[in-house]
Amino acid sequence: MAGIGGSSTLFEDTIKVTSVDKEGKMFQRVSRIEASTEILEIQIALDIHSELYPMEPNQYHSIILASSLTLDGTEDDGCYRIHENQANTLLSKFDYCMYGKIFKHTLERGLLVVYISFGGLLMTLSGQSSDLVQLEPDSNVYLLLRKLY
Repeated sequence: MAGIGGSSTLFEDTIKVTSVDKEGKMFQRVSRIEASTEILEIQIALDIHSELYPMEPNQYHSIILASSLTLDGTEDDGCYRIHENQANTLLSKFDYCMYGKIFKHTLERGLLVVYISFGGLLMTLSGQSSDLVQLEPDSNVYLLLRKLY
């Protein structure tokens, strides 16, 4: 799937936030959002640092999961270097970024569920396996978000 992130893009869509902290706020600066994608019919639950990147119900955000921040898909080593030219990376096109690891896949009610941890902030994606096949267990990924409206 090549999009904004080029060949490093593993998943890309627009999400609509359906709820924020539906089961109550568990941590002071973290919110759990639930969202659905506009194109692929994927359900997403995501823990987000709500002071850095607040999200509200009915907002739309662009989302990408990528294996690298480089626009040309060149592999990186997972280390952020502030002195590097950000104009040539996905960071220049998004407002929020996290780095994590895909740690589990399960099949539930005929859908593939992918579990990702971003240093303790969790994400699940639930949908058709054909839409999530590029998200392989034990892979490192970047999550990038940008508010659309």
